[in-house]
Amino acid sequence: MKSIKDLLIWYNNLDVVPFIKAIKAQRELFKRFDLDMFADGVSLPGLSEKVMYQTCFNNLQYPDKKPANAFQFPAKRMGGYKSQDAKAKRKFGMTLEHLNTLLQK
Repeated sequence: MKSIKDLLIWYNNLDVVPFIKAIKAQRELFKRFDLDMFADGVSLPGLSEKVMYQTCFNNLQYPDKKPANAFQFPAKRMGGYKSQDAKAKRKFGMTLEHLNTLLQK
């Protein structure tokens, strides 16, 4: 090194050369997924999200389409509601059959 300029060029290349190698490695990684690192994503998490959506749905299994069991309203709970309404002097005009019909809908 003959001057400060040579020293600065050498020092700058200590950062730049490994960075360029890392960028090339990243580009090769995302090329396997048909993504251009500089055009398809703003950040590495954005590119990784695109890779995830390309690959995660291949082995997806949909749940069985069987109807769920109907919920039966517990008679004990209805008795509690009746006693609460009796204490508050409110009318309780529902029956257990009516509540079960509402739950079927």
